Amino acid sequence: MAIKVSIVEDLPEVREGLARLINSDDELELLQDFENAESAMR
Repeated sequence: MAIKVSIVEDLPEVREGLARLINSDDELELLQDFENAESAMR
């Protein structure tokens, strides 16, 4: 069972890099990524 992860990061380059890193690990599952906390809380 994979660990479910969401990303909240305002810098697109960092957010995309983290997404690639998470997606490359079979033990992690990226659920969503957000550019700010307000978007994440909706």
